[in-house]
Amino acid sequence: MSRGHSRLPIDIHVDIFCTLADDTTFMKPSPHLTPMLLSQVCHSWRAITLNCSRLWSSMDIIVVSRSDNGDNIDNIIRLARTWIRRSGTHPFSFRLRINSYDGDGRYPPLRRLVPLVDVLLTTCTRWNNVEFIMYYSEHDLDDHLDWGDTGAFQFPRLRRLSVSANRHVFQHMNRRLNINHDTTPALRSMHVDGGMDVASVSRPLDIPFDVMTNLSVGAFTSQEDLFRVMSKCLHVRRLQIHVGVLMLGSPPPCAISVHLPALSSLKVASYSGFQGLTDGWTFPSLDCLCIQRDGGVSEWPQMEFQDFVVRSSCSITQLELIDVGLRPEQLIAVIRSIHASLQCLRIDCTGGKGVASVDDSVLLTLTWDNTRHCNMCPALRKLEFNRCLTFSQGVFARMVMSRSRYGAGVGDVTPLEVVWVMSRKDFPVSQVCDFDIMKYILPKSWAI
Repeated sequence: MSRGHSRLPIDIHVDIFCTLADDTTFMKPSPHLTPMLLSQVCHSWRAITLNCSRLWSSMDIIVVSRSDNGDNIDNIIRLARTWIRRSGTHPFSFRLRINSYDGDGRYPPLRRLVPLVDVLLTTCTRWNNVEFIMYYSEHDLDDHLDWGDTGAFQFPRLRRLSVSANRHVFQHMNRRLNINHDTTPALRSMHVDGGMDVASVSRPLDIPFDVMTNLSVGAFTSQEDLFRVMSKCLHVRRLQIHVGVLMLGSPPPCAISVHLPALSSLKVASYSGFQGLTDGWTFPSLDCLCIQRDGGVSEWPQMEFQDFVVRSSCSITQLELIDVGLRPEQLIAVIRSIHASLQCLRIDCTGGKGVASVDDSVLLTLTWDNTRHCNMCPALRKLEFNRCLTFSQGVFARMVMSRSRYGAGVGDVTPLEVVWVMSRKDFPVSQVCDFDIMKYILPKSWAI
């Protein structure tokens, strides 16, 4: 483009510039990144960039406090005004993060945010995808802080909202924003959590769960609150929940049925295990399931999980188990309960008490043999094992070969397309030969 760029039509330039920006959800105001970088190349590029509202339609706003009790809010306000002006009438998205990492853990006073919030509110009718990340505590609230009158702001284009904040702090701020179900008629995707708290917390924002199609919630006051929130999500298709330490408490006096007919993707994370979590769940359309344990030690509720799968009559094609702590026999039972529809399987990290979840017994279970009638996972096409694999020499290679185009019986099993392996630190050298065979059979696979 160095000599011919001047002959390109402006709309081609715009398409190319916007393609560069498509992979970024929120544009960072940096001279080294799009769009500011493009405006510094030459006069013609600068003119095109400054007049392309789409390039300025999102902004990553990071408020940083310094060790000298100063902050960058005044500079951010000036930059935000310019950014907003250049965005024209295009839907506007932003992420507002309050960051103290450059300082010593102190955040700027909440009253310092008022002018910045007011600048952002000038575009409230154009808000499209908005995130608030502000880890203030209740002790940071200023009783004399005046956010002004509420009730005048509407957010007709707001489709996605994410709030990571203490409930009392954000509700204090929301006196000015006035975000609620009446002012956000287009809202369909929501993430809410109580900030960095591990304990049970209230949600920082009350929302109409019954209209959400994409929901992530990490703030619940009790198990009963968790199940009641889930039971309201009748139209949700993608759901992420973090139950924190809730499962350590007493279960509700009466089981709460949770039937979500449209749910296709579910991710569940917990600090306190999963005992009693799936009781009453029925998700007939569930396709992708991810279960993650973020800490603690608890027994895997195998019978409850099997009852949930049978009750839902779902066809799970993608399963991810992250730090769940399964023993090999437990993992085999989980796979067996959903094997008919399973296409992608990811196992991450070791099982309970440092025992690898995937050993010879698991690999032999996954090995396809046309001479037997108890083969599992006929549709399996992708495997991922991260720091969970141990095996005798040759066992892993035979499993891969049995499911490859070279070894699989025609019409009996879907050939594997890719296998990803991240080895444990203590893996024996003898396993390298199996990995080399795997990479020869499946060139797109890798092992490190």
